Amino acid sequence: MSLLQDAANYEEQHWRNRLGGWRQQAARDYLAQIGKITALIIVTVLLLDGARRDISHGSAAVAAFTPSSTLQTASGKSAPAPSFIGQSLGIGDTLTTDTIGSATLAFPDGTVVQLEPQSQLRLLQSDAFRDGTGQRQFQLVQGSALVYAPSRFTTGFVTGAGKVFQKAGSFHIHAEQGLSVESGSSLGRYSVKQGSLAGLERVVWWPLDTLLSKLGIMGAGTLLTTDSQRRDTCREVAHELQKALISNTAIPSGEAVSIESLGLRPEVQAQAQRSLIGPYLALSRTGAHFTARFTARDSSRTVFTVTESQIQVSTKN
Repeated sequence: MSLLQDAANYEEQHWRNRLGGWRQQAARDYLAQIGKITALIIVTVLLLDGARRDISHGSAAVAAFTPSSTLQTASGKSAPAPSFIGQSLGIGDTLTTDTIGSATLAFPDGTVVQLEPQSQLRLLQSDAFRDGTGQRQFQLVQGSALVYAPSRFTTGFVTGAGKVFQKAGSFHIHAEQGLSVESGSSLGRYSVKQGSLAGLERVVWWPLDTLLSKLGIMGAGTLLTTDSQRRDTCREVAHELQKALISNTAIPSGEAVSIESLGLRPEVQAQAQRSLIGPYLALSRTGAHFTARFTARDSSRTVFTVTESQIQVSTKN
C-alpha cells in the first residue's frame, strides 16, 4: 500500500513539475514576443522619421541683403553678406545688420526670415521633412526679425531676454520686447513679458509668392533698398495714413504712435516696417485737423509731414 502511495505522489509531483516548466516557458515566450514587438515598433518609428527628413536638412541661403550686412561663420570667418549670396548657412553662422542694413534668408521649403536693421541672428538648427512639416531654431541675439513660413513648420527662437518661443506660420519677433503671432482666424499681436501675454495688435501673413514680390527679391537675389525706392514706399504709407486719420478721429495724439496701432492694411504695415525708422510717428490733432510726422529709413532721413489736406516731404539738416 505504501509503495502505491509513493508511486502516486511521485507521479503527481512529476506532472506538477512539468506543468510549472510549461508555465515558465510560456511566460518567457510571452516576454520575448513583447520585446520583439517593442523593438519592431521602435525600428519602424526610426525608419519613418528618417524617411521624413530632407537630406538637405532645410539649409538656409542668403537670398537678399544690403551692403552693410555681414555674415560670420561658426569658425569665426567674417565677410559682407553679399559675398555669401546664394550660399547655404551652416549651424552656428551669424548674420548681422547695422542701422540701415537688412538681410533675408530663404529656405527650400518656402520659409523666409527677414532680419531688420541693428539685428543679429544665429542659426542653431534646421530640419525639413518630406511630409511638408519641419522645425528650426534661431538665436535672436539683438534686434528683430520677420518670419514667413508654411503653417506646418515650427520655428523656435532663443531671444536676448532668455526666452524660447516656438511658433508655426508667420510672426514678428523682437529680442527683448516679445513675439507677434497669429491668433486663430483673426490676426493678433501678443507682447510676451515674463511669461504673460498682453496687448493685441495686427500682424501680417502672406503666401510666399506675394511675400517675395513685396520684399523685392529679384532674380539676382538683391533687395530693393535704394533711397528713392524707400521714399516711394513712404509716400504710399503717407497716403494710407492720411486716409486712416481722416476716417478715424479717435486715434489719440502722441510723440511715438506705433504704425501698427492705426488699423492700416497689413501690406501697408509691412511697408512701414521696412521703410520707416521705428516705425513710429508723431501725431497731434484737434478734432478733424491733424499733423503727423514720420522719418524714412534712407541716407537723407527724409521727413514726411501728413495733414488732412496735404503731404509734405523734407530732408533733415
